[in-house]
Amino acid sequence: MLCSSKKPSKEESKAEFNQTFKCCTYHPDIPNFLVGGILYDMTDEITDGKQRIIKAIESKISSRPNGVYAPNNYVAMYSSGDAFGHADSMGCPFYNKQNSNCSIWKYRDSVCSTWFCKYQQNDLGQIFWNDVEEYLAEIQSNLVDYILIQLGFSTASIMTFKQHGHLGFRHKILTSEEQDSLPMSEEDYNKTWGTWAGREIELYKSSYDIVANMSKSTLRSINGVESEFYENKIQSSYLNKNMLPPILKLNTLKKSNVRPFKKEGLDFIEISLFNDENAKHLPVKVQFPASLVEKFNGTKPWSDVINNSSFAPRSI
Repeated sequence: MLCSSKKPSKEESKAEFNQTFKCCTYHPDIPNFLVGGILYDMTDEITDGKQRIIKAIESKISSRPNGVYAPNNYVAMYSSGDAFGHADSMGCPFYNKQNSNCSIWKYRDSVCSTWFCKYQQNDLGQIFWNDVEEYLAEIQSNLVDYILIQLGFSTASIMTFKQHGHLGFRHKILTSEEQDSLPMSEEDYNKTWGTWAGREIELYKSSYDIVANMSKSTLRSINGVESEFYENKIQSSYLNKNMLPPILKLNTLKKSNVRPFKKEGLDFIEISLFNDENAKHLPVKVQFPASLVEKFNGTKPWSDVINNSSFAPRSI
């Protein structure tokens, strides 16, 4: 699905995003340290987002020590139908409709920061960004657990927090408060927050402080051996994403995918490579010396063309 600059026809409606929210028909699970970053941020660009976060915290509906997560009734509706990109009711509470942008852009979670409606190299590009999202989600989860332990929460409490949000909700029976989007009862709220009840903003800022002052060695130890696994997986998918087709042929009729430029006094050409003509996919852009481009005639691999050259193509 894609953003459309015009109102889609009835036939296209299933393929195009809602004009109001676009792809922002998703309530993110914002971890506690990112919530703290938003609360600390004094720049004008985050003012609207900060107000929205404070409102979510004060509502006592979906804010917990692990972060501001999607309410369980929202997740129940989101996971049970074809709402993404279509339903206004699924609109992100941090999306500014008037400005058509995200009010907490700098502090997006692992899902929002890695989601795109177009990818270079089609499916290969999507695989790469899915791998990145998995890695960031793992780091995000591990950091939240570490923070909560540092702040004095028990393992049992932490496991209870994990039952909320997109990853934690597993079609459990909703409480009456959750069904009607009501605040938690005072008893449940005090049990959830413990000694931090009434000091929620302080907890979120403390969470940010823990991460902001964390050393690289501590971060790596928190994420353990899985960190190396994900890094290798991402490196592999990145190399696959940027792999050029074995044989290249310059399309002399399509001038829009060629951009001449000079580099260190030499003539270069930047070429946009399309696997197909589908506008839903972004091209991979590579740069070659102009003297080599004319030799890409579709008869032999590009590697043979540059075999006797010291130049290596660079994907950008």
